[in-house]
Amino acid sequence: MFAERDTIGIRSVRNVVFEDADYDYAWTLWSNSTLGFLCYFLSSGKQQRGRGSGSKASLESMSTLDVRQISNESLAKAELIFNDLKHQKMLMI
Repeated sequence: MFAERDTIGIRSVRNVVFEDADYDYAWTLWSNSTLGFLCYFLSSGKQQRGRGSGSKASLESMSTLDVRQISNESLAKAELIFNDLKHQKMLMI
């Protein structure tokens, strides 16, 4: 999780840890895209209507972007984009 202060997280947030911290920004951007959200939602459990909860097993088998295949230049751009967007308010409908 990207947070201003250290956090311990919550039960419903699974940790994804990469060998290289440069991957975090690109994966976080992709995961928050429409396609990333749909991949998560389709592979998560639906105990509550309209909500998905992912287990460790579902996270390990979920279709996702392979950030290890991204060039260093693209990883640097992803970090810049992430930093530009991180304080933007999301539209809540």
